[in-house]
Amino acid sequence: AIPMNDSNLSIVYTGRIYEVSATCGSDTLTIIKKSKTHGSAFTEFKDVDTYTFVVNMEGYLNTVQTFEITKKEVDVNWSLSDFTYNGSVQYPEPTIGGIVAGDACTLVTNYSGAGTNVGNYTVSVSSLAGAQAGNYVLPADGSGSKSYTISPKKLTKPYASGYLIYNGGNQLLIGGFDSATMSVSFRSGASNVVNSIQGKNADTYIATVSLKYTNNYRWEDGSISMVTLTTTIHPQTLSIAGVSLASKEYDGTDITTLDLSSLLVLGVVASDYGTDGEIDKSKIWIVPSVGGIIDENGKVHLGGTTAGRYTLKFSLVKQGSEANNYTLLSDEYECITYITRATIKVTGGIDVATDNNGLKGKVYDGTTTVNFDTSKAVIVYSANGNACSGVTVEAYGGYASSNAGSSVSALIWSLKLGGTLAANYELDVSTSLTALNNGTITGEITKKDVTAVITAGDCV
Repeated sequence: AIPMNDSNLSIVYTGRIYEVSATCGSDTLTIIKKSKTHGSAFTEFKDVDTYTFVVNMEGYLNTVQTFEITKKEVDVNWSLSDFTYNGSVQYPEPTIGGIVAGDACTLVTNYSGAGTNVGNYTVSVSSLAGAQAGNYVLPADGSGSKSYTISPKKLTKPYASGYLIYNGGNQLLIGGFDSATMSVSFRSGASNVVNSIQGKNADTYIATVSLKYTNNYRWEDGSISMVTLTTTIHPQTLSIAGVSLASKEYDGTDITTLDLSSLLVLGVVASDYGTDGEIDKSKIWIVPSVGGIIDENGKVHLGGTTAGRYTLKFSLVKQGSEANNYTLLSDEYECITYITRATIKVTGGIDVATDNNGLKGKVYDGTTTVNFDTSKAVIVYSANGNACSGVTVEAYGGYASSNAGSSVSALIWSLKLGGTLAANYELDVSTSLTALNNGTITGEITKKDVTAVITAGDCV
């Protein structure tokens, strides 16, 4: 029961149902009428209102008493007050407190002051709603409104891609790039940029990346300055093999042939091959540049005619639409070849030499020594039998007998080449001796004159 007295005419709403009784001393008074400001007679003394009670005591005039239940102030609690920009409207959410269990009372929030972009904003609770909302009132301390901040979103700076080598495909030049928040321009390599931030061809790419919306974004260091990135796609390295110079036998010329039939180009990427599995030469190929070495007839000049070892260096030239995407392991290619000594033989023309007295032979001297005349020696190439000039031959041997005779057989035991070009030839001695020692070489060994000396003495 709520006692009626001058000091307890108002209470704050608690959600309880109250009973009202009136006494006067030991006498109980009768409440003959009760009403409230909002509405007619009531059955429960609970909700916020002003209630009027008419009390009767026998023998006395009726007494009127007014009793008030006032609104209970609710608690408003807010969630986060700081936000990071995310492109959507953001605001803190209020929660209500101080509500009697079982009462239906919620907050009605005015979000018209909420924002999307970076800045300071305020939202507030505008009213209360629910079946028991009339029993409550918003707090007077200002906690029904909330100011908050949306801060810029921090982005990780993009970065240049690592070491790139031409592979025939599009490669990412910049990592960590977000086209929704960043813009990019290239001040170097722009003509080779594809798909905004990719490159295919070998080049140095210099990009400038900036934030699209500097009011809502910052780099992780808090700045908004442009980021400059340099990425290089390096050329693929090529080398060659299989180029050769034909060796030749000495023939007095420096001409040989360059063999490109087995030329291999090594290091070509897969995309520069044709469907037949061979390198697409319209895209990339390498040829030796032999200017000054090859004449107008396509003949390679070794730069020397004598027998020996020759080393020629060729400059290499890239050809094809993708040539700039390749580099050469070496700008030169070295070939080694040889001019070998030509094999020759003596087939005839050697005879016994004539002495100073016109004798084709010698005067008996007790030896088999013989001198040969090789001035008319027939020297030919073993390979084709063609006459060989520019070389001489010396012959060494002896008579078959040391005795005098008009036609003594002479044998050649050894031959020696001579002349300025002799080093370019290899003499087939065995074949030559077989051809020469066929019994046709003869000379005369004349008898030696003897002078008799008679000395006079005593005779008996």
